[in-house]
Amino acid sequence: EENNNDASKSIIINYEEPYKHLLSIEHLIRDQYSYLQTKAYYQLHLRQFDKAKETYLQLFHVYGSTEDYNVHSGFMCCLLELDSNMIRSFYTLLKHDKKSNKSGSGSGNGSSSGGVKGARTLATIISLSTEQKNTLLNGYTTLIEAFPKSPTIQRIPLTLLDYQSDQWKAKIQSYIQKQLKRGVPSLGSDLASLFLVEKPLTSSTGIDIGLGFGTGFDSYYTIASDPCDVEAHPIYQCISNLVDEYIDSLEQTSKFPTDDNDNENDNENDSDDVEEPPSTLLWTWYLRAVLYELEGKYSNAIENTKKCLEQTPTAVDVYELQGRLYDLAGDINMAVSSTDEGRKLDKQDRYINNQTVKYLLRAGREKEALETIALFTRHESDPEQNIFDMQCYWYEMELGNCLRKKGDLGKALKKYTAI
Repeated sequence: EENNNDASKSIIINYEEPYKHLLSIEHLIRDQYSYLQTKAYYQLHLRQFDKAKETYLQLFHVYGSTEDYNVHSGFMCCLLELDSNMIRSFYTLLKHDKKSNKSGSGSGNGSSSGGVKGARTLATIISLSTEQKNTLLNGYTTLIEAFPKSPTIQRIPLTLLDYQSDQWKAKIQSYIQKQLKRGVPSLGSDLASLFLVEKPLTSSTGIDIGLGFGTGFDSYYTIASDPCDVEAHPIYQCISNLVDEYIDSLEQTSKFPTDDNDNENDNENDSDDVEEPPSTLLWTWYLRAVLYELEGKYSNAIENTKKCLEQTPTAVDVYELQGRLYDLAGDINMAVSSTDEGRKLDKQDRYINNQTVKYLLRAGREKEALETIALFTRHESDPEQNIFDMQCYWYEMELGNCLRKKGDLGKALKKYTAI
C-alpha cells in the first residue's frame, strides 16, 4: 500500500513481494478481472512490460474490457514503458481528476462541460511528446483492427492525432457521423472530453504530486469548462464548423456533405449519395445545441432544441436538454414547463421525473414537486418519509434551498440537519 505522506515519499516501495503473493493465491481468487488488473499494475511497476502487455491484451480479448478507460491507461503506460514514479504520478493525477468531477468542479449545473465520466486516459491527463503519441498509435493499430465495433478503441486515436492533420479530420468526421446516425444523446459530452486545457503543476493547484517522485512533467490537462476557454479552443471550433456544415447539407439534401479529402474508407460512410432519415438531422440539431451550451450561448442552443421539437414533438431527450438550457439561462419557469412536458411523454423515466422535481423546487413550487416525486415512491406510506428513508439527499437539499429562499428558515434548517 502506498503512503503519500511527506515523510515517506523518499521510501522505495517494494512491489516484488506483493506481486509474488498475488501469483501464489491466484487459484483462490474468483474475481479474475480484478486479479488481472492488479497483476498488470504490479508488472508495470516491476518493468515487466512484455508480461504486462500480455495481461492487458488478455483483459481486452478474454474479458471484454475494451470500454474500460482504466485498462487503456495501464496499456498506454505499458506501451510507453514508463518508470514507476511516472506511473504513480499519473494515477495520482487521475484520482484527483475523478474527485474533481465528483465534487462538481466543472459547471456544477448539470451541463455537458465536464465531458464523459471516466473517459480520461494517460494521453488526456499528461502532455505526451510526438514520439510517444506515435508509439501509442502504432500500439493501437492492431486493437482497432481486432475491435472495429468498440467505440472507445475507435475514439482513443482522436486524443493522439494532431487535430490539424487530415487523418484526424477524417476520423472525427467518421466518429461523429456514426453517432449521429445512431442517435446518441451523450455525443456532445463525449466530444467535450477532447477540449483539453493545459495547466501548470504547482503547489497552488492543490495537487500533492511530483515532490520527490521525479515525475518528468510539470503540467497536466483538464477539460475546459469555462465558456471562454471552450469557445477559443481550436478543436471546439473545428467540430462546431463541421456540425454547421452537416446541418446545412442535411437541411438541403438530407445527406452529409461530400469530403473529397476523406481517406477514411469506413463501410458506413462509403456512399455519400445515401439519404439520411429525419432522425439524423434531429440529432445533429441536438448536438449543435449542446455545443452552444458549452460555449455559453444558451439562446442559440434553445433555438436548436425548438427545431428538434418542431420536427419530432415526442423526443424526450430534447425536452430534458431544453429544460436544462432554460435553467442555465435563468428562466426557471420555462425549465419546469419543458421538462414536465417531456415527463408526461414517458412517465416511466425516473431521470426526467427527478429533473422536473428539481426545477419545481428551484421555482418555489414544493407542493407540486412532492406530488411529482411521489410517483416513484411507495404509495402505501408517506412520500416524504419514504424519501427520507431512501436517503434521497438531493431532494432534501433542493427542498431546503427552496424553503430558505422563501424565508422559512426553521424548516430549511430541519432539512439540512436531516442530510
